[in-house]
Amino acid sequence: MNIAIVTTEFVSENNFDGGLANYTYKLAKFLLQRGHQVTVYLVSKQACEYYFDDIKVIKVQMPDIDWKI
Repeated sequence: MNIAIVTTEFVSENNFDGGLANYTYKLAKFLLQRGHQVTVYLVSKQACEYYFDDIKVIKVQMPDIDWKI
């Protein structure tokens, strides 16, 4: 199954290592281990795609995200 997780925090970012970031990471790893394809969509100032521990991460650019930082 293809699963998308949309979040504002993920452990691959330097400034996020709290509860939501860790929960999202652990959930994605759990789903990967069970054979699902997981993509994490992350709000960011700059758009890009990369893999973090076999988890596909897509940063979606939002020009005005100062409210969340």
